[in-house]
Amino acid sequence: MGRQHQAAPEAFTTIHAAYAAALERAPLDGDTRRAYDSRVRTFLAWLDASGLDGAPLTDAHDRDFAVRGYKTHMKTVLHRASNTVNAHGWNRA
Repeated sequence: MGRQHQAAPEAFTTIHAAYAAALERAPLDGDTRRAYDSRVRTFLAWLDASGLDGAPLTDAHDRDFAVRGYKTHMKTVLHRASNTVNAHGWNRA
């Protein structure tokens, strides 16, 4: 039995739809597309629930703050290994 599909939060459906459309046009195999899409939906769900102020999807400072928070969440709450966190592409902050 597979994992449940994490839907993009209502507040981010337009942004996610644009991302998903761009991802469909990218020269990637289906498994890679699904992995990237899943990671983004999970991040957006965390972002929606986090209560962070600012504009983390458009402001560089707010983005870096959100990424640090998400990395911390992945490591301390979800107990993800460092290589898993890095696979999510959050090695910028």
